[in-house]
Amino acid sequence: MNKYSDFMKNEGVGWERIKKLKVDFMRMVETKEKDGVGRDLHQAAIAVQNILQVIKEAGFDFTGMSVTHGTGHIVRNYAHCWLLFENLEGISSEDLFCGFIAGCLHDIGCLFFDRYSEHRHVIRHAEASALLLQEFFGEKQFNGLTEREKKKILYAVSAHTHYLNDVVVNCSDGERRATNPYIDVNNSGKPIWPVWLARWIDRLDINSPQAYPARLYLPLVKSRVDYKQEGFYEVEYHDYMSITETHGVFGDRSMAYSLNQIADTQNNNSPYGKFDFGKMIELRDKYRDWYYEFFEIIKLRRIFSLKEKEMILGSWTNYLWHNIEPTEKARKYAEELEKEFNKLDENTQSGWLSGFVFMLRKYVEWSEMTLGRLNSLPSEFLKLPGMSEDIREIIKPHADWILYIENNF
Repeated sequence: MNKYSDFMKNEGVGWERIKKLKVDFMRMVETKEKDGVGRDLHQAAIAVQNILQVIKEAGFDFTGMSVTHGTGHIVRNYAHCWLLFENLEGISSEDLFCGFIAGCLHDIGCLFFDRYSEHRHVIRHAEASALLLQEFFGEKQFNGLTEREKKKILYAVSAHTHYLNDVVVNCSDGERRATNPYIDVNNSGKPIWPVWLARWIDRLDINSPQAYPARLYLPLVKSRVDYKQEGFYEVEYHDYMSITETHGVFGDRSMAYSLNQIADTQNNNSPYGKFDFGKMIELRDKYRDWYYEFFEIIKLRRIFSLKEKEMILGSWTNYLWHNIEPTEKARKYAEELEKEFNKLDENTQSGWLSGFVFMLRKYVEWSEMTLGRLNSLPSEFLKLPGMSEDIREIIKPHADWILYIENNF
């Protein structure tokens, strides 16, 4: 297993490989070659399954991944690919094929890379994911992937984190390096679709009050450094959970503020959504409107009885580790965070308890839509090796919380 991550021991070597990956890809784009053989989503799903199987056989343990970028996130990415890619007219079958694979596997580098150490690296989780896949692509054919397809997938994975600004990094090896935003349009200004498709899939699990607040919540078991476009900043539980407003704006170190920023950028006027169309707009707008409902609900600070509080908090805890990230690590984190929640002041608790109920209800709504699509697939496409024999079991709201929520709210 270690041979696949040796590049992380020498960041300079990894960085040179990423720079070459960029040059090789852009050279291919500039040649304006026509796309290759016709591809379909079934072939893309088989490629994803084959890649995950080989990664599993290499000794990697998916349950050890980050609680924000682990099994649950990858499963939802895979499900969103099936929801989104079926009716995207105007995008070639090859780009859809590559975008599907990149959309599913763009965080696979989190098998050995700490997502929240990115402030010390130019090889971040996106680049680590591309380099790991590059290692495996050099050894296996994976459903006959062409060299052109491999380049598209690797570049899309590496470029999926949508940084807008140059960043100078004091790297962990002592060197000072500069990163630049990835080129994501061709010489004619048209989108390089595999990049944007991978980003779309990632956005759908970020612009998602049914999942993303839970993903941000789980790692609060310890302080961390996170990123927003203004730069990196320290995240600590009690400050992050604040819902206090100043002049109608949440505190800029709070989760609510971060989520509000995300919601406000979900449109075609933002750099993130400028190429959105069709089904992406439909899902994007639905999830964004859920966010705006969520913000109003947490401001109400409804008062709950002690029994209601215990049941809601227990439901939230079960949802975190059964549905959001179904691992033993997530269970331990969720149970520890339940203790931390009880230390918050009553106003903050009241707001978040209302928010928890809202998110659980929206998760039920999202799961019904998603399971409807997955149920239409042949059964062989419901397995993700190393993660689940049937991903519907992860997506389906768990019995430990859904009965209480449905019967009481």
